[in-house]
Amino acid sequence: MSKRSVITSPEDTSLDELCRRLANESAELDRTSQWPTEQLRLCAEYGVYEWFVPEALGGQGWNPVDIVRGYLRLSASCLTTTFIITQLTGAVRRIASSDNEPLKRRLLPELVRGDRFTTLGVSHLTTSRRHLAKPVLRAEETDAGFTLDGFSPWVTGSAQAEIIVTGATTEDGRQLLVAMPTDLPGISVPEPAQLIGLGASYTGQVRLDHVEV
Repeated sequence: MSKRSVITSPEDTSLDELCRRLANESAELDRTSQWPTEQLRLCAEYGVYEWFVPEALGGQGWNPVDIVRGYLRLSASCLTTTFIITQLTGAVRRIASSDNEPLKRRLLPELVRGDRFTTLGVSHLTTSRRHLAKPVLRAEETDAGFTLDGFSPWVTGSAQAEIIVTGATTEDGRQLLVAMPTDLPGISVPEPAQLIGLGASYTGQVRLDHVEV
């Protein structure tokens, strides 16, 4: 795909083209509940993942109003794909805002291009399971880093993700945010939840059994 097809604003005609292509596949996606591999590939080719990252880090750095306008256009064409993108870009934006410069230089170029898929698993820190006396995902500090035990309850694309941005809580109440490769020993992914809608988002638990990070 030529550079002319990369979407650079909500008014870009390339966004019209992408939305038409997503809409053409949306009904089949809802019917089969298959992971939208092709839709996410198209979004990468049209530069959608660049919207959310500053120019200095390889993105386009769209302002919040334009991002919302872009989201509205995408969601009208394929809600499932757009929901997945919100989780992907949520993870990417947390990495981009990190103080860990080597991590950003290593991960962001691949994620912005869509070469690797990342997602977000932080609901247990912000909404669900916060009422429990014991954190569902716990971190214990070690000489080498941290050991994580428990689970992240709601992770979109749990079985497809190569990196999950998730958080754990230490015994003294500190919160640790990590970009966790999913091939680390001790990570397992049960069958995703059977959702009434957005079944193709493959949202479910990720379990961690003495995972060292």
